[in-house]
Amino acid sequence: MPKKIKDDIIKELELDKLPPEKKEEFLDSIAELIIKRVLVRVLENIPDNERAAFDEVCAAGDHEKINAFLEEKVPGYEKLAAEEIKKTKEEINQTAQMIMSK
Repeated sequence: MPKKIKDDIIKELELDKLPPEKKEEFLDSIAELIIKRVLVRVLENIPDNERAAFDEVCAAGDHEKINAFLEEKVPGYEKLAAEEIKKTKEEINQTAQMIMSK
């Protein structure tokens, strides 16, 4: 996850109050959730003729190449990813507020 996004999540959810190992564990969980959500949206938007190539890039496991492929092949990929990041942060923030208010 890019540092700016991590820093935003830490600030918005006040994770800086957590011990470092808990903070990293939480950020890893959030990153995994965001990746899954973005992947679902990507699969809805990737052209059918590009799916086999996408599977090959994913199988290699190089996140930079995956990101470059998506930026090139999926129209509006950056916006799509930004939307999912924003939604995830909002949902986590809402859940945290509900928990704190109990």
